[in-house]
Amino acid sequence: MTTWGWAGLLVGVAAIVGIVAFAVPGVRRMRYGLLLCAGVLVLGGVVMGVVALSGSNSDDSASGPVADGPVTVTVDNRVTDGSGMREDSGPAVLSTVAENYCSSRGCALPDTGMGSGDTVTAICRTEGERTTNGDDSSAADDENPDLYTSTLWYRVEMPDGRTGFLSEVWLSADARGGLGLPAC
Repeated sequence: MTTWGWAGLLVGVAAIVGIVAFAVPGVRRMRYGLLLCAGVLVLGGVVMGVVALSGSNSDDSASGPVADGPVTVTVDNRVTDGSGMREDSGPAVLSTVAENYCSSRGCALPDTGMGSGDTVTAICRTEGERTTNGDDSSAADDENPDLYTSTLWYRVEMPDGRTGFLSEVWLSADARGGLGLPAC
């Protein structure tokens, strides 16, 4: 449990004890004021405790444990072909934005073409445009177990030090899901 989780629970318990203690008959106006304060503390403590214990944070929710640092990932530049897979006709390329078709739209980084088996270093993750290794206009690959669609992109570093975005769709299955990397 995190420090915030314990703090939230303690505030909630303290507020409940305060409510019980001030429920004893006494000066009516002071009692209601104190009960109102205690109620606010209870609500704040419960909310703080639930948030801290759930660990929900949009920046950290992509996948499990946090990575110790950058992660080496393997490119899988294959597309579905009915029930099978084949190497895409064009290379996977890094882009300046987390969007598709950058080779034709001018947002591709020059000379970053990669094929299946190449490796790059994933630094961080972000949400971007929906990407698939399938054919949305055909149902022929809908049952293919290797069909994959995602909006998760990684900022990756090439061996020469240049960085850009690459959809997790173009990585091996073990490199998907966020890898515990921080948000970009």
